[in-house]
Amino acid sequence: MAIDREYWKSLHFTEKAPPHWRCPACHVGVLLLRKNSLHHDRTAESRDIEEELGGYDSQIDLEAFSGLLVCDNSRCLETVAIVGRVETEVDHQTEEVEHLFCPRFCFPPLHLFRISSKSPRAVSAELEMAFAEFWYDPAGAMNHLRKAVEFLLTALKIRRTKIDSKSGRKRRRGIKLHDRIEHLRTTKYAPLTDRLLAVKWLGNEGSHAANINQNDVLDACELLEAVIEKQFEGRERDLDQMSREINRRRKPRRR
Repeated sequence: MAIDREYWKSLHFTEKAPPHWRCPACHVGVLLLRKNSLHHDRTAESRDIEEELGGYDSQIDLEAFSGLLVCDNSRCLETVAIVGRVETEVDHQTEEVEHLFCPRFCFPPLHLFRISSKSPRAVSAELEMAFAEFWYDPAGAMNHLRKAVEFLLTALKIRRTKIDSKSGRKRRRGIKLHDRIEHLRTTKYAPLTDRLLAVKWLGNEGSHAANINQNDVLDACELLEAVIEKQFEGRERDLDQMSREINRRRKPRRR
């Protein structure tokens, strides 16, 4: 299933329009705000700036919030804690203050896509960490997705090391991720090669925080989701154009 990008990029809420998000545990119910669990207050930095300016300014006001979400599926009832920042807007006609709650961290993390129950445990663990960091550190999330590729290759029995005897002494050396992926072309897993290469290029950019944004993370997630679905669920999706564009550029496709 294609990732709904607009959904993930607009995952914020107000007190008048509380969250109604997908549950990461059962994938059936929705997460609703637990009554009286939402709390928010201004940060010390915001109060200091107000003191320097000699008065309140909604444009520079900064608040932090916390809250609890509960799944409405009676067979699940998952609880998710959320923290984040609050953006304050003032209606100059009514002078009414509205708070926009923008999540920065959720625990357990919301799932950017549903992880197959057949996915190797190490791969699933890296995906979970990527989902957690999506909100506040896209580059960190991308690094976890790159690690997921490494663990996936290991699960597919693609060698991680080789014996190097060039120096006259036999030594075991690690095989570069790029070479491990390229080796797939000689195996029954050849159809996965270009998609995993694309994730690797995106992961390389993850080492430079300024070069990665949430859209790039969603690209990598969509490619990895398709790989996992094909390998473990037998479902095929056409992401060849995305793979080709990233592999040709060797970096995110939007730059």
